[in-house]
Formats: sequence, C-alpha cells, structure tokens
Amino acid sequence: MNKVQNIEQKLSDVSYLIIDDEIAADKISQEDFIDDLGFANTNPQFVASCEEALNVLRKNLEIKFCFLDCKLPKTINESVNYNPTDSSDYGIQLIDEITEINQEIPIIVFSAYVDKTILKEQAKDNSNIVGYLRKDESPESYREAFKLALQYCDIPVQGFKPQNSIVSINNIGFNYDELSQQDSEIIQQKTRTIKNLARITAESIIQIGKNLIDVKQALPRGKFYAWAESEFPWSVKMVNRFMRVYDKFNDMSTEELELLPVTVLYELAPKSVSNEAIRETIDVAKSGETITVAKAKEIKSKYSEPKKNPDQDSGRKKRSTTTKIDFSEAQSPIASDEQEVNDKNSDYQLIGNNTLVDDSTKLISDSTKPKQQIVEVITQKRLWHIDKHIIYNGDPNSPNFLKLLPPKALICLNFSPDPEFKFQYTDYDSWLSLYIKNPNLDAKKLVDLISEVIASSTEELDAVIVLYIPHVDILNIVHDWYCKAYVVDPNYQKCISVVEGELNNLDPA
Repeated sequence: MNKVQNIEQKLSDVSYLIIDDEIAADKISQEDFIDDLGFANTNPQFVASCEEALNVLRKNLEIKFCFLDCKLPKTINESVNYNPTDSSDYGIQLIDEITEINQEIPIIVFSAYVDKTILKEQAKDNSNIVGYLRKDESPESYREAFKLALQYCDIPVQGFKPQNSIVSINNIGFNYDELSQQDSEIIQQKTRTIKNLARITAESIIQIGKNLIDVKQALPRGKFYAWAESEFPWSVKMVNRFMRVYDKFNDMSTEELELLPVTVLYELAPKSVSNEAIRETIDVAKSGETITVAKAKEIKSKYSEPKKNPDQDSGRKKRSTTTKIDFSEAQSPIASDEQEVNDKNSDYQLIGNNTLVDDSTKLISDSTKPKQQIVEVITQKRLWHIDKHIIYNGDPNSPNFLKLLPPKALICLNFSPDPEFKFQYTDYDSWLSLYIKNPNLDAKKLVDLISEVIASSTEELDAVIVLYIPHVDILNIVHDWYCKAYVVDPNYQKCISVVEGELNNLDPA
C-alpha cells in the first residue's frame, strides 16, 4: 500500500459530524459539501438540528470533530430565524453542550448569516473551537479547517490533495496594501511558507509556530491577528497554540518529536508545564507506550503543584517581591509620588535599586496582539467593565472592590505610594510590589517590566490584580497576555485616563 492509499484508508475510518439544517436537507447539498472539502473517502454524518446532533454524539463516541452552523433549529420540527440580529442562535449554545459530552472534540464554526467577528466573540471562551468560517469562503479555507481538525485524529495528510498557497490577500480586516512593498513581500512569503507547512506533523507545527512568530514581530502592533484570521481558518487560540509549541519544543530532536501526537504537544505547550513532565512523557513514549492526551495529562499532573483550599490557605507564605525602580529618562506615565521604601522583608529582590531594564530587551512593548473589544462601559459607583476587565475607582480595601475579586488570583501587582500598604485580599499566588521612586521614569521601561512579569507568571484567563494605576496602558498590558485585569485606584482621573485611553485607541472591529 503506497503512502496516499494509506492516508485514504485512515481517512475512511474518520467519522465526523456536519450540523447544518440547509446542508442536511438534501443529498446534493451533502455531496457538494464533501466535494468542496476534497476528502471524499471520509465518513461524514449530517444532522439538521441541535437535538439530532446531541443524540448522535451521545450514541457514537467515535465522532472525531464537528462542523457546526450557528443558525440551527433546536428540533427538526422548528424553523430558524435567519435574521443576523436574531439572538436565538442555538448552534452557538450547542457548543457547550457538545463539549460536555466530549471535552476533547474540535469544532469548526461557520455561518452564512452571522458575521465572523460575532462568531468569534460568542465562542471565544471555548478552547474546542479551532476555526471560524463563513459559508461563502473558498473551498481552500474549508480544506485548511478540515486538515486542522484531522490533526486531532493524528492522521498525517501531507502530500494529499494539495491546495492553493494563498486564499486571499485583500480580506476584510487585513490589507497588504497598507504595508510597504518590502514588508508585504516578506509577509506574503511567510504566508505561503506556513500554508505549505500545514501538513499536520509535529515538525511542521514547530515550523508554523516559528513563522507565525516571525510575522508577529514584523507586522505593526494590532495587525498580527487580523492577518492570521484573514489568511487561515484558525482561531486566535489555535494560532497561540502553534507559537507555544514552537517556544516549548523547538530544541527537541525530530526523533523525539515524532514520538508525540500533535494533540499531546498542545497539551504540554503551556508555560506552566514543567520540563520534567515533558521529559517523562518522552521517556514513556520511548519505552513503546502510546502517548494519548489523557496520558500526557496524567504525567503533567504529577509535576503540578496541588491546589490548596483557600479556607486553609490564608496563612501560607506567598511569593512576595518589593522592587525599587529609579529610571533616569523622562517620559512620564501615570506614576506614584516619590517615596522611600523599606524592602528588608522581601523574600527576594527582582530588580535592585537603580537597575535599568536593557533597552535591547524585546518585550511586550512591540506586541502585535489586538486590543480588547469593549462590550460595555458601566459608570456606576465609579466602576467600569471593559471586555472581561474591571476598573474600580476607590480604596483597594473597599468592600465594594473586594467583592468584585475572584475566589483566586494568580498575581497581585502593587504600585501603592505607601510602602506599608496592606491588602486585605489574600487569595493570590504571587505578590509583587513595585515602588516607583522617580515619577519621571521612562514609560517604555516600566511597560516592559510589567509585561515581563505578567508574561513569565501567567497563562490565558488568569486573574491579575493591579493596585494603583502605574501607567495609562495597564489594561492593554494585561489584555495582551489574555489575562483578566482587576484594576483599582483612588484617583478618579487616573481611572478615567485608562478608560478613555482604551476607548480612543481601540482597533476597529
């Protein structure tokens, strides 16, 4: 059996679900959909309602992934309101129900009636979403999404049904004409490289991640994800997974990489996964045991710190740092008044007095992640909700602020002008006090320092508490690392500066 025949045999074993009332309505639509995918020898199942989809998934645990239309009837006997403003999007609601049945199943969401940005906004909190498509997108986009889903089944498809190198270079949201000719040529070359690498092997995932990072560094701030979403049917989380895999595994040999399915690479890619866990996973694979995601999770958990009960944890010794900063250059952000600080009780010194952050250090100041979209702004008791973040104007120890905080925060950043300040909330893993000695410090150095701390100690969706606003861009710094910010400051003007800054600097949707 040759290579292509072997791939076709594996594809014939793949069962997947197309949940769409229009496609499921007739045989011709079903055949056209499969024909457009270019993978005719697979085993698709078509259903037309949420109820049917759940019944199939409960009975057939061999379903590997789903294509899901967000405009669906709840049952086969109901009709659908195809008005884009209609809120009865049972397909979107179905996502969580599907993941309750199968927590690992990848889902590709598509629609002809709902804008892609709305799809991404509605489904952004579900890590099972691996792609967003409109029905009128090219067959190449669907094939890319299909291949991406196949990688979860550990089916290599390199060399099979080659596709066009570039879907489009003038999509809504990203336009190559906005770049210089030199930058445009470089980015388009990287785009072709990434698409040629999309062969769903561990080594190609590494190279995709590297090329994504190269493009991210080359594009202007705020353009990277617009470019990625216009060129590839990948969600933001999927793009980040590729880059994390590169960061974590780029030094690993090809022989070792081939021992791990790409789904296991994704599982082990977060910064929180220890090198010991990865080494044991490799050793187990070398012994001949097949490494599944479940096995990787089991190994990973052995090296994770046990979760502590907050009720029993109030007296624990937290990671605590007090840092003096005395920058000499003058580009003043919002900063504390000059004070003296006693850091003799610090557990350790992060940066010593008068130490400068190296200007050559490449940190978040050049990040190209998009600014957050504002969902609502509520000016009630000086409280603002911006996307998933909270800004509160008042005393950090105010009961009104404390009740807003989550049961657990990963890190608390304290910029209080009072070196003796005590925070009543204690359910955080790390405490970092940054005492700003010089109010005329260099803003870029401060932003870089805060960004480095957050980048090195957090994962996506972690809670970050910021006591006293150190810089007008603090919300965007936290958002750049996909964390949730709880920002508090008694100074009303500082809060307003942050809120208005986010409103004025918001990238267009």
